[in-house]
Amino acid sequence: MKSILLTSLLLMAAPVLADCEGGTEASGVNNHHTYCVSDIRMNWWSAHSWCRANNRHLATLEEACHPEMASCSNLKQIADVDDVWLATPNRGSYAYHVVISSGVLYGYGHGRSTAHHALCY
Repeated sequence: MKSILLTSLLLMAAPVLADCEGGTEASGVNNHHTYCVSDIRMNWWSAHSWCRANNRHLATLEEACHPEMASCSNLKQIADVDDVWLATPNRGSYAYHVVISSGVLYGYGHGRSTAHHALCY
């Protein structure tokens, strides 16, 4: 009985692998994190929900751009995507997004733009 209980506890403690359905997995250049980037563009709220549906979360500024905070060159190898949303707020109701090719961070009002992809971690 103890071995069944122990086995059950170990199985529950095992990490759950995140999905990337409807997206592409990509690795960071500097931190080697594995991200999931949506194949379609969406607003910030949809990006947040899409990441959650894939058992992930919208990446924060620190998760996506560390160790460089002035720019985000960590994501430059992600192909076929130009802009991605981040979870970190910028001055209240603004959301950060990153231009992949240049690594430049921008704040966009209320996350209403549908011009960016989700970057999930």
